[in-house]
Amino acid sequence: MAILQAVLELMAACILLALVARALRLPYAVVLILAGMALAFAPGVPRLALDPELALAFVLPPLLMGSAYRTDWQAFRRNLRPILLLAVGCAVFTAFALDAARAVLHQRHAEGHLPEEFLVKLNEELDLEEGRVERALG
Repeated sequence: MAILQAVLELMAACILLALVARALRLPYAVVLILAGMALAFAPGVPRLALDPELALAFVLPPLLMGSAYRTDWQAFRRNLRPILLLAVGCAVFTAFALDAARAVLHQRHAEGHLPEEFLVKLNEELDLEEGRVERALG
């Protein structure tokens, strides 16, 4: 019975958020994300763990499909160059930032400045087998 109540509450929230999105003339996905962020920081709300594969398989496709139907394709074509520049630029920046972080961690590890507790916690957070971070840092 609790699951049915939770599903009905979520459906009611989705309908309400759809109305809010329409009234504010914002994309539905944006309103859902903002509402999810507000719920995440609200005190007293129970923590809900969602498997990322489940989200990719069942949550993301309907959101993308709805946004694709409402896309203004002429505006998309007009803005294709800035869209591609931002996408490629962000990907390149992320790659360089991750490599810089890896290099700093590698140097700190080589100098012996990384505490063992940090490496253990990093293994746990990344859900890796024991010692994998140490091997990667060389």
